[in-house]
Amino acid sequence: MPRIGFLFVAFLMSTGALAAEDNALKRSFNIAYDAFKNALESEDIELTIRTGLNAYNTGKRLFGSNSVNTANLASNLATAYIDNKEFKLANDLLLPYIDVYLEEYKEDSLAIVDLYILVAKSYQRKSKNKQIKYYQNALSLLDSHKDSKPLLVANIQADIGAELLSLGSPKSRVLIEANDYLSKHLPANERQLVYSNYYTGNYYIATGKTDKAIAMLSKNLDVFYNLDGPTHPLELTTHAVLVKAYEKIGESDQATNHCKAIGQMTPWDDNQLPKPLYRTQPQYPQSAVRSRKDGYAIVEFVIDANGFVKDPISTEYGGSKKFQRAAIDAVENWRYAPKFENGEPVEATSRVQLDFKIGR
Repeated sequence: MPRIGFLFVAFLMSTGALAAEDNALKRSFNIAYDAFKNALESEDIELTIRTGLNAYNTGKRLFGSNSVNTANLASNLATAYIDNKEFKLANDLLLPYIDVYLEEYKEDSLAIVDLYILVAKSYQRKSKNKQIKYYQNALSLLDSHKDSKPLLVANIQADIGAELLSLGSPKSRVLIEANDYLSKHLPANERQLVYSNYYTGNYYIATGKTDKAIAMLSKNLDVFYNLDGPTHPLELTTHAVLVKAYEKIGESDQATNHCKAIGQMTPWDDNQLPKPLYRTQPQYPQSAVRSRKDGYAIVEFVIDANGFVKDPISTEYGGSKKFQRAAIDAVENWRYAPKFENGEPVEATSRVQLDFKIGR
């Protein structure tokens, strides 16, 4: 899922610490650090990692292992590792410098907030409890900055909330607080507010508040429609979430508008089966449950001009004939983006295989 990007922190070197050092080492560091900054601008991730590692190692020799300058260089390199999905390298690099940051910034600086966010991101999903812990630590430190830097705090809260939502944490409720502030102080088309509306809407979906989700997600529609140039990166997924939301509350006609919008945005590929925008799970036949029987059913159908499924028939099955009926009953409630030809929605045929497996 697309997400709000965390703020990039430009770590500054303390020039005072350089004065007494060997000139050759200072020159080597300056060259290495300039190369790293140039690599950042080039957006070449392999070059960024290579130059970042060189700057870190040279800086460590110059500043020492316990210097905040070295910690800053480690954070820069860890950011590049994370961007390249080398999470363990980032995590191993960052953890030793937490105490250095705490000593330097006395536990209340936004620099520590950024470090905690970076550490959280360096853990993989199998360590999600540790990720949540560091995101929560960052949120706690933000409290002391709400009065002095409310917009910055709201932006970071929105970023962290989106990450916590992806981790299934109830602490993602911070999205609501952030959105309340951002919606009052930013124009409707401001990037951060658009993303905040999207993730707050998804939070409402996750917590069963479908009406609130629809209202929140719909705030972005005018922004998308009034864009000049490329489609907004959240437009497609917003329409998809709204299809599910409207179907969930039984408002299929409202869902149709978004099915069509997606169909207009995504060219039909006759060589690839379309994915449903909304689907219901088939009911496992009780006789198959009792006999612990697995199986499958293939269903062919028509996707009409509004994205509804028409005329589903099962052409093949395995395990039990009752899987056919169960599959048809499910598929006929699915929704798709219709095929468009010459700017108009038309009918198209498709098929799907539903697998039935009893948990062992």
